[in-house]
Amino acid sequence: EITANDECPGVHGETAFESSGGDDVIVLGCDDGVLVFHGDHAHKLASPDEVGRIGNAFSTDGNDVVLGDYKNDPEAGLGLSQVALVDTATETIAVVDPFGGADEQYTWRGLARGAAGEALVFGTDGVLRVLDPATGDEVRSIPVIDGGWTVPEEWQSPHPALLELEGMAYVTDPASETIHIVDYAGGEVWKSVEVGKATNEIAGVTG
Repeated sequence: EITANDECPGVHGETAFESSGGDDVIVLGCDDGVLVFHGDHAHKLASPDEVGRIGNAFSTDGNDVVLGDYKNDPEAGLGLSQVALVDTATETIAVVDPFGGADEQYTWRGLARGAAGEALVFGTDGVLRVLDPATGDEVRSIPVIDGGWTVPEEWQSPHPALLELEGMAYVTDPASETIHIVDYAGGEVWKSVEVGKATNEIAGVTG
Protein backbone atom coordinates (compact mmCIF):
# COMPACT_ATOMS: atom_id res chain seq x y z
CA GLU A 1 0.00 0.00 0.00
CA ILE A 2 1.34 3.41 -1.03
CA THR A 3 -1.34 5.67 0.41
CA ALA A 4 -4.88 5.51 1.76
CA ASN A 5 -7.73 7.93 2.45
CA ASP A 6 -11.18 7.37 3.98
CA GLU A 7 -12.62 10.86 3.44
CA CYS A 8 -14.74 10.08 0.38
CA PRO A 9 -18.24 8.95 1.41
CA GLY A 10 -20.36 7.59 -1.43
CA VAL A 11 -17.36 7.29 -3.74
CA HIS A 12 -18.62 7.30 -7.34
CA GLY A 13 -17.08 8.38 -10.62
CA GLU A 14 -13.43 8.89 -11.46
CA THR A 15 -11.05 10.39 -13.97
CA ALA A 16 -7.31 10.16 -14.53
CA PHE A 17 -5.22 12.71 -16.43
CA GLU A 18 -1.83 14.36 -16.81
CA SER A 19 -1.66 17.78 -15.15
CA SER A 20 -0.20 20.89 -16.79
CA GLY A 21 2.99 20.15 -14.88
CA GLY A 22 3.22 16.60 -16.22
CA ASP A 23 2.10 14.80 -13.07
CA ASP A 24 -0.40 11.95 -13.06
CA VAL A 25 -3.59 12.88 -11.19
CA ILE A 26 -6.63 10.81 -10.24
CA VAL A 27 -9.88 12.42 -9.07
CA LEU A 28 -12.70 10.48 -7.40
CA GLY A 29 -16.21 11.86 -6.84
CA CYS A 30 -17.67 11.93 -3.30
CA ASP A 31 -20.95 12.87 -1.63
CA ASP A 32 -19.28 16.03 -0.33
CA GLY A 33 -16.53 16.89 -2.82
CA VAL A 34 -13.69 15.00 -4.45
CA LEU A 35 -10.62 13.01 -3.49
CA VAL A 36 -7.45 13.91 -5.40
CA PHE A 37 -4.52 11.53 -5.73
CA HIS A 38 -1.13 13.04 -6.58
CA GLY A 39 1.55 10.38 -6.84
CA ASP A 40 2.12 9.00 -3.34
CA HIS A 41 -0.48 11.03 -1.45
CA ALA A 42 -4.18 11.90 -1.50
CA HIS A 43 -6.19 14.78 -0.14
CA LYS A 44 -9.82 15.83 0.05
CA LEU A 45 -11.36 18.90 -1.57
CA ALA A 46 -14.70 19.69 0.07
CA SER A 47 -17.72 21.02 -1.79
CA PRO A 48 -18.74 24.60 -0.92
CA ASP A 49 -22.22 23.41 0.12
CA GLU A 50 -23.10 21.13 3.01
CA VAL A 51 -24.55 18.75 0.44
CA GLY A 52 -22.47 18.79 -2.74
CA ARG A 53 -22.26 15.43 -4.46
CA ILE A 54 -19.90 15.07 -7.41
CA GLY A 55 -20.69 11.73 -8.98
CA ASN A 56 -19.00 11.90 -12.39
CA ALA A 57 -15.74 13.59 -13.40
CA PHE A 58 -14.34 14.60 -16.79
CA SER A 59 -10.76 15.68 -17.50
CA THR A 60 -8.37 16.57 -20.32
CA ASP A 61 -4.63 15.95 -20.35
CA GLY A 62 -2.69 19.15 -19.81
CA ASN A 63 -5.59 20.93 -18.10
CA ASP A 64 -5.75 21.06 -14.29
CA VAL A 65 -9.51 21.60 -14.11
CA VAL A 66 -11.89 18.66 -13.76
CA LEU A 67 -15.54 19.05 -14.78
CA GLY A 68 -18.03 17.30 -12.52
CA ASP A 69 -21.77 17.03 -12.18
CA TYR A 70 -23.06 18.65 -8.99
CA LYS A 71 -26.04 17.79 -6.81
CA ASN A 72 -26.76 19.89 -3.72
CA ASP A 73 -30.31 18.62 -3.15
CA PRO A 74 -30.42 14.97 -2.03
CA GLU A 75 -34.14 14.82 -2.85
CA ALA A 76 -33.68 16.00 -6.45
CA GLY A 77 -34.09 13.64 -9.40
CA LEU A 78 -31.77 13.03 -12.35
CA GLY A 79 -31.93 16.61 -13.61
CA LEU A 80 -29.15 18.91 -12.43
CA SER A 81 -28.69 22.65 -12.87
CA GLN A 82 -25.12 23.28 -11.69
CA VAL A 83 -21.69 21.89 -12.55
CA ALA A 84 -18.50 21.72 -10.51
CA LEU A 85 -15.18 23.00 -11.82
CA VAL A 86 -12.47 21.38 -9.69
CA ASP A 87 -9.11 23.11 -10.05
CA THR A 88 -6.58 20.52 -8.88
CA ALA A 89 -3.74 23.05 -9.08
CA THR A 90 -5.30 25.67 -6.78
CA GLU A 91 -7.26 22.99 -4.88
CA THR A 92 -10.59 24.79 -5.23
CA ILE A 93 -14.09 23.83 -6.31
CA ALA A 94 -16.22 26.40 -8.14
CA VAL A 95 -19.94 25.71 -8.61
CA VAL A 96 -21.33 27.18 -11.83
CA ASP A 97 -24.80 27.47 -13.34
CA PRO A 98 -24.19 26.83 -17.06
CA PHE A 99 -27.69 28.04 -17.91
CA GLY A 100 -27.33 31.54 -16.47
CA GLY A 101 -30.34 31.21 -14.22
CA ALA A 102 -32.64 29.80 -16.91
CA ASP A 103 -34.93 26.92 -15.95
CA GLU A 104 -32.93 24.24 -17.75
CA GLN A 105 -31.24 21.04 -16.61
CA TYR A 106 -28.79 18.36 -17.73
CA THR A 107 -27.97 14.80 -16.65
CA TRP A 108 -24.66 13.03 -16.19
CA ARG A 109 -24.93 11.93 -19.83
CA GLY A 110 -24.75 15.58 -20.92
CA LEU A 111 -21.19 16.43 -19.84
CA ALA A 112 -17.91 16.09 -21.75
CA ARG A 113 -14.59 17.81 -22.34
CA GLY A 114 -13.34 19.36 -25.55
CA ALA A 115 -9.99 18.75 -27.16
CA ALA A 116 -8.68 22.07 -25.82
CA GLY A 117 -10.14 21.48 -22.36
CA GLU A 118 -13.51 23.15 -22.97
CA ALA A 119 -16.33 22.15 -20.63
CA LEU A 120 -19.27 20.88 -22.69
CA VAL A 121 -22.79 20.82 -21.23
CA PHE A 122 -25.91 19.65 -23.09
CA GLY A 123 -29.13 21.01 -21.62
CA THR A 124 -32.81 20.17 -21.78
CA ASP A 125 -33.37 23.11 -24.13
CA GLY A 126 -31.49 21.11 -26.77
CA VAL A 127 -28.52 23.50 -26.72
CA LEU A 128 -24.86 22.49 -26.38
CA ARG A 129 -22.97 25.02 -24.28
CA VAL A 130 -19.21 25.45 -24.45
CA LEU A 131 -17.72 26.82 -21.22
CA ASP A 132 -14.29 28.17 -20.34
CA PRO A 133 -13.12 25.67 -17.67
CA ALA A 134 -11.04 28.31 -15.88
CA THR A 135 -13.92 30.75 -15.34
CA GLY A 136 -17.13 28.87 -16.11
CA ASP A 137 -18.07 31.59 -18.60
CA GLU A 138 -19.98 30.58 -21.71
CA VAL A 139 -17.83 30.71 -24.84
CA ARG A 140 -20.59 29.77 -27.27
CA SER A 141 -23.93 27.96 -27.45
CA ILE A 142 -25.08 25.71 -30.28
CA PRO A 143 -28.74 24.67 -30.82
CA VAL A 144 -28.82 20.93 -31.56
CA ILE A 145 -32.26 19.42 -30.80
CA ASP A 146 -35.31 21.49 -31.75
CA GLY A 147 -37.89 21.64 -28.98
CA GLY A 148 -35.53 20.30 -26.35
CA TRP A 149 -36.14 17.17 -24.29
CA THR A 150 -37.35 16.08 -20.84
CA VAL A 151 -35.32 14.50 -18.05
CA PRO A 152 -36.70 10.99 -17.38
CA GLU A 153 -37.50 9.64 -13.94
CA GLU A 154 -35.41 6.49 -14.38
CA TRP A 155 -31.71 6.83 -15.15
CA GLN A 156 -31.78 3.83 -17.48
CA SER A 157 -34.40 5.46 -19.71
CA PRO A 158 -33.13 6.67 -23.10
CA HIS A 159 -32.38 10.39 -23.19
CA PRO A 160 -29.75 12.48 -25.00
CA ALA A 161 -26.14 11.53 -24.38
CA LEU A 162 -23.01 13.51 -25.24
CA LEU A 163 -19.66 12.17 -26.46
CA GLU A 164 -16.58 14.11 -27.58
CA LEU A 165 -14.23 12.42 -30.04
CA GLU A 166 -11.34 14.03 -31.92
CA GLY A 167 -12.72 17.55 -31.98
CA MET A 168 -16.38 16.76 -32.62
CA ALA A 169 -19.28 16.35 -30.21
CA TYR A 170 -21.79 13.55 -30.80
CA VAL A 171 -25.28 14.09 -29.34
CA THR A 172 -27.83 11.28 -29.39
CA ASP A 173 -31.51 12.08 -29.88
CA PRO A 174 -33.52 8.96 -28.99
CA ALA A 175 -36.83 10.66 -29.83
CA SER A 176 -35.90 11.12 -33.49
CA GLU A 177 -33.52 8.12 -33.64
CA THR A 178 -30.78 10.50 -34.73
CA ILE A 179 -27.19 11.28 -33.82
CA HIS A 180 -26.09 14.88 -34.29
CA ILE A 181 -22.42 15.60 -34.97
CA VAL A 182 -21.48 19.04 -33.68
CA ASP A 183 -18.46 21.17 -34.51
CA TYR A 184 -18.27 22.73 -31.05
CA ALA A 185 -15.26 24.87 -31.95
CA GLY A 186 -16.89 26.23 -35.10
CA GLY A 187 -20.28 26.58 -33.44
CA GLU A 188 -22.56 24.55 -35.71
CA VAL A 189 -24.14 21.15 -36.25
CA TRP A 190 -21.98 19.59 -38.95
CA LYS A 191 -24.19 16.61 -39.77
CA SER A 192 -27.21 14.72 -38.44
CA VAL A 193 -27.51 10.99 -39.11
CA GLU A 194 -30.64 8.86 -38.71
CA VAL A 195 -29.68 5.55 -37.13
CA GLY A 196 -33.11 3.90 -36.98
CA LYS A 197 -32.90 3.11 -33.28
CA ALA A 198 -33.74 4.96 -30.08
CA THR A 199 -30.12 5.21 -28.96
CA ASN A 200 -29.41 5.22 -25.24
CA GLU A 201 -25.76 5.52 -24.18
CA ILE A 202 -22.89 6.06 -26.61
CA ALA A 203 -19.19 5.21 -26.77
CA GLY A 204 -16.58 6.16 -29.35
CA VAL A 205 -13.31 4.78 -30.67
CA THR A 206 -10.68 6.03 -33.09
CA GLY A 207 -9.23 4.02 -35.92
